[in-house]
Amino acid sequence: MASVMRAAVYDRYGGPIEIRDVPMPEPKAGEVLVRVRAASVNSWDWDQFAGTVQGRIGGPFRPRNRILGGDMAGVIARLGEGVSSLAVGDRVAGDISEHGWGGFGEYVAVPATALVMVPEGVGFEGAAAVPQAGTLALQALRQRRPVQPGEHILINGAGGGVGSFAIQLAKRMGATVTAVDHGSKLELMRSIGADHVMDYEREDFTASGARYDRIVDPVARHARCHWGQGAGADCGWPRESGQ
Repeated sequence: MASVMRAAVYDRYGGPIEIRDVPMPEPKAGEVLVRVRAASVNSWDWDQFAGTVQGRIGGPFRPRNRILGGDMAGVIARLGEGVSSLAVGDRVAGDISEHGWGGFGEYVAVPATALVMVPEGVGFEGAAAVPQAGTLALQALRQRRPVQPGEHILINGAGGGVGSFAIQLAKRMGATVTAVDHGSKLELMRSIGADHVMDYEREDFTASGARYDRIVDPVARHARCHWGQGAGADCGWPRESGQ
């Protein structure tokens, strides 16, 4: 196998991003080398590229991870020492943001435990779009207290990655879903199961007076929607429920 590969690399916050030849990673013990077939772009990639406050965690002056890409899918090309749970040729996907990133390269070496098998019938592009957004949606609906059948859930930013997963998952849990996003996304949100839709340019859900069992807000830009004294009354969810 060649000792170099191509990758999208940046050296300073704000770019530029350049396609360069870089050393091929070598899988260590417990790791596998994956030939990347697809990678998705998440807001966390943008935070790191732009150098936002959140994006500079771990690298205050220059990027810690010069090759971005936290979500990826591909085919295992080589096994590191001690890996028996996967095999060369397996189709895998995962969130590798806790393992050095690198999904925007031709190959990446990551722990075998960070990956799952891609089910039959699922393409690489679809598999690469799931890990971060899908996990965040599950956390919002299950982590503090699982959504119960019959509950009314409002999802802000429901036409985005996290929101679109949250709509479908909440419906499978038996909830009634109100979805909020830009007017151009209303039909999309209806098509994936939303019972009610709102255009944030026409309606302010925090001023409607409506009450919800839970609000899922991956956008998190409403000054009145915060945890603390009075948050339940301001934002429309019972104070004991999760966000």
